[in-house]
Amino acid sequence: MAKKRMFSLDIIDTDLFQEMPQTSRLLYYELCMRADDDGFVGSPKKIQRMVGCSEDDFKVLISKQFIIPFDTGIVVIKHWKIHNYIQKDRYKETIYIGEKSQLYQEENGMYTKCIQDVNKMDTQNSIDKNSIDKNSIADLVKKDEIAEITKCYEENIGMFTPATAEKLFSYLDDIDYLLIIEAIKLSAIRNKRTTAYISGILNAWQRNGYKVLADIQEEQQKEKREETHEEMIARKLKSLEGGLYDW
Repeated sequence: MAKKRMFSLDIIDTDLFQEMPQTSRLLYYELCMRADDDGFVGSPKKIQRMVGCSEDDFKVLISKQFIIPFDTGIVVIKHWKIHNYIQKDRYKETIYIGEKSQLYQEENGMYTKCIQDVNKMDTQNSIDKNSIDKNSIADLVKKDEIAEITKCYEENIGMFTPATAEKLFSYLDDIDYLLIIEAIKLSAIRNKRTTAYISGILNAWQRNGYKVLADIQEEQQKEKREETHEEMIARKLKSLEGGLYDW
């Protein structure tokens, strides 16, 4: 992923941009600096809090149409392709494929949110005619699973980086996505908030043949029954031994 970000005066020098509060403009700059190569920001609210901006600043950027929000909480910079041109050898596609499929790019480079219009999609961004195939039921389900994993990670661990996405999403070919979410939550409970620890949990589960959440739950119930049985034996033994010495 490219590390440098640029800003076009054609956008930030307009009255519409300059008349926004300073804090709103600051938030816009910070979101742009942390966006991926397609202009998507996975944790905008976290960035908002980090730089000390308010919810109103976030709403201003939406109302002025400088960012486009999605139901998943992800946002995209509307004028991203006007600000930035990234060479193909440095370009890395966004992990937010579901949100990306809802956009097309205007001739002037601006993103527009339009789920139904797939004929104007950009080739480099994979927003092209091939995206029509992604409207199959299976792919729509996949997008929802990816969105849930992303949301769970950001709520329990932290920023969901492309490297983390590549690592965790690789498990989706072999196990149910709910297992990945369970591993994320478990790592947070144990205060081991790293991708490596989550991968360790998932690798151990795979070695045990676990593929769906029910496998984990069944094993937990089995362990609970065994512990309960052992406790019952201990109580009976204690009661019996106590009776022997009471007389």
